[in-house]
Amino acid sequence: MNEENTRNPQANDREEVLKEIEILRQEIDLINHNLLDVLNLRQLNVIKIIRLKQSQGLPLRDSEREEQMLNKVIAGNSGPITAETVRDVMKAVFKHTLQDLNI
Repeated sequence: MNEENTRNPQANDREEVLKEIEILRQEIDLINHNLLDVLNLRQLNVIKIIRLKQSQGLPLRDSEREEQMLNKVIAGNSGPITAETVRDVMKAVFKHTLQDLNI
């Protein structure tokens, strides 16, 4: 511990806070990586579904299914993210999934 921290107890608190912030940021980085992994896995499954639908001449988009998925995710949300935010995020996922596949 340096002299400044010894003379100023708040400096010790600040040091601890900065350490905690760094730990939380590292956790967020890991979560972001996990989110990316899950989104890529989701995309791979969508690609499989699209191929199966194409093989049978089925419509590629199913708005009813999208709405069911959206409602199911919102119903399973325990917060603190609001239902409105969940809806917006999931709609963005749906939109970009289809855009990436040119659908």
